[in-house]
Amino acid sequence: MGCYLTRPGTEPEGSSYGWHDHPIDEVLLVTDSSTTVGHGGAEYRAEPNTVFLHRRGEQHGYWNGPSDTPRTWVVHYQPEEAFYDQCPQLADADPAARVWHLTHQQTAELKDLFLKTFAEHRDSRAGSPAAESAWLRLLLVAMARFADGNETGMQPKISDEELASLWRVVNDYAIAPAALGATLGRFPNYDSLRHRFRKIYGASPRAMAMSLRIERAKNLLLETKLSVKEVAERLGYARQHEVSRTFNQHVGCPPIEWRDKPMRDA
Repeated sequence: MGCYLTRPGTEPEGSSYGWHDHPIDEVLLVTDSSTTVGHGGAEYRAEPNTVFLHRRGEQHGYWNGPSDTPRTWVVHYQPEEAFYDQCPQLADADPAARVWHLTHQQTAELKDLFLKTFAEHRDSRAGSPAAESAWLRLLLVAMARFADGNETGMQPKISDEELASLWRVVNDYAIAPAALGATLGRFPNYDSLRHRFRKIYGASPRAMAMSLRIERAKNLLLETKLSVKEVAERLGYARQHEVSRTFNQHVGCPPIEWRDKPMRDA
């Protein structure tokens, strides 16, 4: 996914970009001041912390009034339609559905991603185009998650030692669910900690342990010749049919079928 132009900057009073279109997509974030934005042929009075996604070929522009001094954050890029299949909010046929009003926290997160994309766009070190594309993808993913009502786009930094300790326990006891329950009960303030864990990882500790167990089953199926019975034993299941049933519930096919086509869910 290549960037053609990226620009963080402050626009002077009275400046404007009249109606125009181009064969690439564009994200426009407005901060600091209001302005008038043309989007999909319609005009919007954009308050600060509003983001627009203009699809290729759509008429758009913006016009500052006498007292408008917005900061505009812009990136032009050539999208991969397969990416939009995963984030359909970004490709809605209705231009009005591609206008989002962000919180201050969401705006700060998006600005950080703009700046990281911009830094790689301006860099000439090895791998800069790949890094630029990666930051752009994360910027677009963040927008899609904001559109879905998520408080944050990317996972927050994990600097919480209690949370890191809980993660280690969940990981270590993923194949011993009975022991996991007893161990979790020894955490002080577990209810509060469980809430923080779910907020970051999107799952409770017990649900995460099950996910890790399934991932270990996949790893054993992919990288060993162990039978399903032997996989079940490695993962602490008492009977083979238990791992087969659980695997099918979470993955959508039996273990043997997944082993034949492991990239089905990649």
